[in-house]
Amino acid sequence: MQAAPLITLLACLLAADGFGQARATDLEKAGKLIVDQKWDAASRTLDTAARQPGNQRELVLRILELQGVVFAQLGQQVKAKLAFQRLLSLDPRRDLSGRYDGKVLPPLTAAQAWAKANPPLDFAPEPAAVDGTGRVMQLAAKLKADPLKLGRKVRYSVRPDQLTWTDVDVDLQGPYAAAGTQCDGVEWYADLLGDHDAVLVTIGSQKQPFLEGAAVRYARREPEKRADAPVVEPPKPRAEVTPEALPVEAPRPQLTTGTSTKGSALRPVGYVLLGAGVASAAVGVYFGLQAQQARFTLQNPVVDGNGVQTSPTQRETFALQDSLRRNAMVATALFIAGGVLAATGGVFVLVGRDTTVSAGAGGLVVRGTLP
Repeated sequence: MQAAPLITLLACLLAADGFGQARATDLEKAGKLIVDQKWDAASRTLDTAARQPGNQRELVLRILELQGVVFAQLGQQVKAKLAFQRLLSLDPRRDLSGRYDGKVLPPLTAAQAWAKANPPLDFAPEPAAVDGTGRVMQLAAKLKADPLKLGRKVRYSVRPDQLTWTDVDVDLQGPYAAAGTQCDGVEWYADLLGDHDAVLVTIGSQKQPFLEGAAVRYARREPEKRADAPVVEPPKPRAEVTPEALPVEAPRPQLTTGTSTKGSALRPVGYVLLGAGVASAAVGVYFGLQAQQARFTLQNPVVDGNGVQTSPTQRETFALQDSLRRNAMVATALFIAGGVLAATGGVFVLVGRDTTVSAGAGGLVVRGTLP
């Protein structure tokens, strides 16, 4: 590969946005040295960048690819091959085909052949330890494959019982890393860390964490019933007072003088009210079905082989709960309104020709005779 195309390609890898000021400075310095084809100085600068504590995964991958290229230009084929092997072990889907030739191609080809013969680094969650009461006692993750021994420890980010997020670093004990929790429910995700606490792999995230114990109910906004929780009695319905329910000694309220309305005039109004009641009930049925569908989705989550809920997600769960409450309230209101409209319309249709509508203490009174 000619120098100019190689430098242009490497300049794309040296874009350092979002890596922090110190990392950006190291990469910018390495970029200038690569442009000047000062490979020894570029190698030292990349080594300094790799030793910065807490490098994020994408920065780790860019440094490894650049180191592979720079080592190859220096004729250090073993180091170049190892850098490419580490890169492909962490990111086996990274497409390097056709990007390099010349001195870079032999160690890259050897690393690609090695990657085909060896499993990539595999870091995955394990089932949490739960006691007989359902409390989550311990979280666990397993380094199922690490042919180059890159993993050093695991950084758990945990949120117990809907409190604040906390980081806990745990050394690997063989392929496992376990963190004690002792809480009713916990949300968590984890980073596999390598040398200098560089992030190699992340499982889960703060937006889509793993859920253990009561955290599944937290995500669905279903508060756990506790023994010490206060019992709230539902409000008692207010009794309706009618003239007949008043004490005998109390004077009966007198009805005001009513106005006479022909039954023939009320009948068309009654039919309209009946139709409006039926329409209101039909719309209520639609919203009721929407609420039922949301409830079914919440009560029947999809989980993968590790017992981790994959659908609905936490964000989808919140949306479904809001939809369930909203649609249920609308459906109830429409059913009530439909019933009132239909009942009123039925009265108007059945009332006789001569109808008296009066207002009094007991409400609206309609009297008449059937035709």
